[in-house]
Amino acid sequence: MKNRIREVYSIICLWAVLFILSRFTGIADVLCGKGIEHIHGEYWRFLTASFLHTGLFHLISNCIGLYFATGYLDGKVSGIVIALLGIAGGTIANLLFSLMTPSAGSSMGGSVIVFAIIGVIAAMQIMCKSQEPFRFGTRYGNWTAGYIILGNLLNGSLKVGDISTLKIHLLSFVIGGILGAACISGKIIR
Repeated sequence: MKNRIREVYSIICLWAVLFILSRFTGIADVLCGKGIEHIHGEYWRFLTASFLHTGLFHLISNCIGLYFATGYLDGKVSGIVIALLGIAGGTIANLLFSLMTPSAGSSMGGSVIVFAIIGVIAAMQIMCKSQEPFRFGTRYGNWTAGYIILGNLLNGSLKVGDISTLKIHLLSFVIGGILGAACISGKIIR
């Protein structure tokens, strides 16, 4: 199964470029998410935090998660719609997370994009009865299930059982589901 969604590769390339830049510059300090008490009008952080990663494991995990989760959507939904829903869902999740954890010093990771897309897939399962169902036992299904489980047990820094990881993933999943349902109702997704 090869994922043919160009926008997925664009997001992965952006993640990789920013990861490399963050190793040699202070770009992560300028773009990472923060609690609302530390934002000081730098609202771009709600968007840009989704494109940064704490380490190589974090980056590779999210690249794999994005690649396989969107594999189900390949040929069913426009790549630009997938990318926009994932990025919008991740941005809204980062905003809400910042309000829920106002003193957070730093947050980053592309998992909010991936979990928002998984939320879109969940909405499709409920509302798009004519679409082929998401199937476990397939390559995309097994990898996505593994990503969901491991992504909530370990955070990007390999810290086990971090409740904030579960909180932001749940937020982005629910927001992705709501955005997906709105797009299905508006006939953007069929």
